[in-house]
This record gives sequence, C-alpha cells and structure tokens, in this order.
Amino acid sequence: MAKVKVSINGYGNIGKRVAEAIKKQNDMELVGASKVNPDYHSHDAIKREIPLYAISNPDGFTEKNIEISGTVDDMLKKSDVVIDCAPSGVGLMNASLYARHPHAKIIYQGGEAANTAPISFNAQANYDDAVGKKSVRVVSCNTTALSRVIKSLDDAFGVQKARVAIVRRAADPNDASKFTLNAITPTTVYPSHHAVDLNTVLPHIKITTMSCVAPTTLMHCHMFFATLRNPPSEVSNVFRVIGNNKRLLIISAKHGLYSTGQIKDLAYENGRQFGDLYETGVWKEVLGIDADGELGMSLAIDQQAITIPETIDAIRAVTATADKETSMELTNTSLGIGELDLKTYAPQIQKQKFV
Repeated sequence: MAKVKVSINGYGNIGKRVAEAIKKQNDMELVGASKVNPDYHSHDAIKREIPLYAISNPDGFTEKNIEISGTVDDMLKKSDVVIDCAPSGVGLMNASLYARHPHAKIIYQGGEAANTAPISFNAQANYDDAVGKKSVRVVSCNTTALSRVIKSLDDAFGVQKARVAIVRRAADPNDASKFTLNAITPTTVYPSHHAVDLNTVLPHIKITTMSCVAPTTLMHCHMFFATLRNPPSEVSNVFRVIGNNKRLLIISAKHGLYSTGQIKDLAYENGRQFGDLYETGVWKEVLGIDADGELGMSLAIDQQAITIPETIDAIRAVTATADKETSMELTNTSLGIGELDLKTYAPQIQKQKFV
C-alpha cells in the first residue's frame, strides 16, 4: 500500500511535534512543513531534514540562507493530507488556500472553532464518525484529556454527570507574548468553553466546567468529578479501567511525582522527544469516591503533546487506511505510549473499598 503523503502547514510548537510523529509512522510520508517567517523554527526544520516551504515572501528565507523547497502551494500539490498547525483562528482563514487543492484532506487543531470542520475528533470517542471525511478538527488539549477519561468511565460505569475545574497554563514555555505574572485569572464565562467542546465528541455527556489561568508554562491540571450510573464496589475497578487505557497514565507521589514539573522531568528522563507526555496523567493518591458516591481525581495534561497521537489517528481516519483499534495501536507503539507505566496501582490500593 502506498504511504499517505502528509504536510504540515505551520511549523511551530505543535507543527514540529506532528512532523516528528509522522516520521515515526510506517504508513505515512512527510512531504514537508511550511513557515511564514524565517525564524529559529525554520533552522530547526532544516536540521531535522524536513523540506521547508514558504507560506509567503520566499525571498525572506533565501536572504537568511534558509533553503526552501518551494511555496506552500507546491507543498499541498504533493499532499494527500495537510495538518493545519497555524495559530488559533488562522486555520479558518486558510480555507481559500485549501480550496485551491481540493484533493487534499484537512486536519485542523483544537484552537479553531468547532464549525471549522464538520467533525470534531477524538480517536477514542468518535473515530468512526471521521472515516473518509474531507476535514476534521482534533479537539483541544483539555478536551482531549477529558474525552479519554470520560469515554473510559462511561463505557465501564456510565457517566451521569461530570464537573471539572481546570487550571490552565498561562503560556507555552517559549511564548513571551503572553503570561500571567503573580496572579490567577478566572475565565469570565460559565461554563467555560471546554464543556461545550467536549459535547462535540461526546454529545450525550452532561458536563459543566470552569477554568482559570495560572502563572505556569508546563502543563494544565484538572480537578475532575463524576457521578457514575453504576459505580463499582471497589476503587480497584476504576484503577483497572484507567490502567487498561494506554493513553491514561497513573502517576504517584510515592515515586516523587508531586507536581507537573516532575512529570515533565519523568518524560525527559525516559527519552521522550521534547520531553513530551502524550498520556493524560492521573494521580493515584487523588482518586477516590466520597460518601455521596461522587468519583474524584486530579489530572495532568501536557498541552503541547497530548493531541499529537489523536492527530496521527485522524490522518488514518480521513484517509480510511485503518480502523480505530489498528490506528490507535500503531500510534501508541510508534510513540512509546504505554511504556511509562510505573505500576502505581499496587495491590493495597486495588483492595481499597469505596466509602
């Protein structure tokens, strides 16, 4: 079978991660990546032997001795699929560009509005709905994390309602243009957009969310609560459900993982490219159920990495080159997802009963 030819429109924090993930797929070929400005990311692409294409002003690249392979139109002519990794809101503006290349499928990122594509996508939640579609939108980092957790719980126990308090990082580590300094800023809308976004992939789930921005760059954190329709008699059953999902990683303070900083360090120490955590982190010590039967847990989300596996799965979905289970396993294996299991759900935890 011929490899799917994939290009990246926008080579930045997400674009470079998608590009490296594509290079690890045996059924995909990276055509190249495009850039607006000849900045340090451009040099990075060249060093990684990624063909670089100019979105505009190709002379600006040559003036800085950055070799390009042509324009973004030249790149799209060669592509079966284009991953739009432009800044939030720019993806919709690229519609006229993509209209010039009707043969190419389009995958947008979660920073775009839900109506940018006919399908919002999460591999675990609605892979089959995206098969063969012209375009899809991979939902945001926070929504990806929630989709994985809620889908797993709903399949096992039924989720009557979820409530989530979200602490968002203020900016990515390399983003000096915005940052909340020595302050916490609440999102001044209720519910926050995350609940609405979750319902684009799991429409039957009742959910409400609130969020705030905190002065950190590393990861997001969620305080997650759910009322289950058929709650289990033992907490071990919840751990078992989480442990059986390779895209959920049980982490423990007993291993020194008290903070998002230590989780990122764990990823670095285990050789993850860019120190990325593709999994949704679930703290073992903060998973339980209260006297009223409400399940609670704390989640850790690497905002720059968590949507990368879903983006790879979306490529296979829109090109109809693999079914859900096959695609997710191929992606997991290629990215080492599931290999960070620290066996934190020990027997004494499995025997703990709900109170």
